[in-house]
Parts: sequence; structure tokens; C-alpha cells
Amino acid sequence: MNIDNKGSASAQERKYHLTTTKYPGPAMVQSAVLAALGC
Repeated sequence: MNIDNKGSASAQERKYHLTTTKYPGPAMVQSAVLAALGC
């Protein structure tokens, strides 16, 4: 189950990174929040 969650996060993280290319700071924070929620 953990692997599945990690895979989903990876895909979302990549999308966020591309969408938040101008804001690497907040992007990292959002990624962490999504990861926490996914877990």
C-alpha cells in the first residue's frame, strides 16, 4: 500500500513542480502536505 501512495505522490509532485516552477518554496510545502495527507 505504501508503494502505491508513494507512486501517486510522485506523479502529483512532478505536476506541482511544473506548475510551481516560479515558486519552488511553496511547492515543496504543498508537496509535503499532500504526502502527509496521502500517508
